[in-house]
Amino acid sequence: MTERAYGEERARINDKPEIADDDQIRMDVDAMQIGLEHPSLLKLLAQYEEACAEAGGLPPRTAMSPARLKDHLLHLMWMEIQGGDITDPRSLGAENYYIRVFGSALAELYGWEASGGTMADGPYPNRIRESTIIHNYVVEKAKPMRVAGPLFIRDGSAVYVEALFLPFLDGSGEPRFMLCEIRDITRQTRRTFMP
Repeated sequence: MTERAYGEERARINDKPEIADDDQIRMDVDAMQIGLEHPSLLKLLAQYEEACAEAGGLPPRTAMSPARLKDHLLHLMWMEIQGGDITDPRSLGAENYYIRVFGSALAELYGWEASGGTMADGPYPNRIRESTIIHNYVVEKAKPMRVAGPLFIRDGSAVYVEALFLPFLDGSGEPRFMLCEIRDITRQTRRTFMP
């Protein structure tokens, strides 16, 4: 089912991150913006679009309260970009992405409690560079982004996931916050994602 849904795009973005260059990873992520599948991600995107409409653009971090996110909390990762030149997202490193909240379902899936650490502390060293490029691209585009493919967990097996990355503004109006929900993609409910 996952193979049919994602075909070659999954292999390109996930199977060999150590040989992909930055621009190839960005092109692969661009190719994923055609459809969002998991019902929870569809709901989160609708809530985010409401927050954008209320804010007249990118919303502040405070627009997504715990009450608004109650159905998503176990699968959420809240990140703050600390330091670095936000005007040059490609220059940000894994150490710039501070993980404020890492949902318990994600901690169980990854076999790692990430709250209070950075992406540089991650349990999968061969994936840090690819993850950083993807996060930098979300900051660069300053719009919702979809990423899908295998997530290699602690026992070496692969779980196929779909993630929705959402940028938010800090108090000074810079896109220094990012919300990400990561879900299993066995359910197939396709929707056109971004224009």
